[in-house]
Amino acid sequence: MRMVFAAPLFPLPVDGGAKIRLLRHLEVLSRKHEIHLVTVVRSAGERALAADLERYGEVVAIEAPHRRTPAHRVLYRAGYTLLSRLRGWPMDAFYGCPGAFSRAVKGRAAAVSADLIHYDFWFAALGDLKGQSCGRVMLEHDVEYIRRRRDFENAPPESRAALRRKWVATERAEKTVLRSVDCVLTVTDRDSEEVLSAGARRAVTLPTGIDTDACRPPESETPDPRLVYVGAYSHHPNVDAMLWFANDIFPRIREANQDATLNIVGSAPPPEILELGLRKAISVTGPVPDVAPYLQGARISIAPLRVGSGIKGKIIEAMAYGRPVVTTSVGAEGMGLTDGQNVVIAEGAGSFAAAVIDLLSNPAKALAIGRAGREFVVNNHSQQAADARLLEIYERDVWEGKV
Repeated sequence: MRMVFAAPLFPLPVDGGAKIRLLRHLEVLSRKHEIHLVTVVRSAGERALAADLERYGEVVAIEAPHRRTPAHRVLYRAGYTLLSRLRGWPMDAFYGCPGAFSRAVKGRAAAVSADLIHYDFWFAALGDLKGQSCGRVMLEHDVEYIRRRRDFENAPPESRAALRRKWVATERAEKTVLRSVDCVLTVTDRDSEEVLSAGARRAVTLPTGIDTDACRPPESETPDPRLVYVGAYSHHPNVDAMLWFANDIFPRIREANQDATLNIVGSAPPPEILELGLRKAISVTGPVPDVAPYLQGARISIAPLRVGSGIKGKIIEAMAYGRPVVTTSVGAEGMGLTDGQNVVIAEGAGSFAAAVIDLLSNPAKALAIGRAGREFVVNNHSQQAADARLLEIYERDVWEGKV
């Protein structure tokens, strides 16, 4: 099968769940099928890494037009601000997918007589609303209009009007794409139900796998009451989670346990996250070569997510390391976890703080939840089983069903 992967998010370096998922698709599918990757590069560093992707097949790298010069940035924003108002699309769609990207996807599909186009993110397919002669699938890493709606619902009054406009524009454009493509791939059954209710023709849930042999619990538990959060802070839900935790939850934990510390780990921390590192007992690492020492060295992994949708790879990863996870209903959504057995789910600042304090005070309970969490991941998210199911989805559910 000849596949064109339309991926506006350049997948290297690997610093987020969407990139991990895309690279796994390329790795597994390129073993048996012909891959043509069309992507967008936004820096000299990304351009230099493009050759590393050629192991999967042909790579067509489109330069982001608004990154060339300051003049390009101004003109690009002015032009697409006008176009977004005329079409009713959110500005994110234009910055994620320049016109040259959409043209390149159509061009490669025609040139190689593609059997299938895979669109990574809904906005990658905005330039394809009139359709292609080949099959078209679109991957929803999360259902963005749900995330935008939750942004609006959790925002202070002064921000709600602007966030509501963004939510409504995103929902309108995203649902148009959902109804246009032949099949939508989601990462949870809950998201599949959502996109079908929005008018998608078909929806298939993708597996999320993790190498449980590489991700292992520590040989001995640290005595330090250390908390950890791992995320890519270019993704707004992670920023919201850490600001909420640091401002409203962590001080309550410190009142009960003055030795408690927090490691905020991950790429692209914005200024407001870096400023948290100036506070007592909080460390902001930025990108790290390996998250294992931080997860293995923590007593508890926190995931205080208030917005977002889709499966949370950070939670699966922490559980694979045997860390007890305290999260919210948003964080655990669609994962099939059981509160009090393999995870702790808490809502509101007071309840979240109390849940963390309880686990810090009860090491045996924390250890039991951590072990149960790892068992859940081993049984439900092994990389080998996920890879086999991924091939099955493309070769049977999508291709043999002729989408």
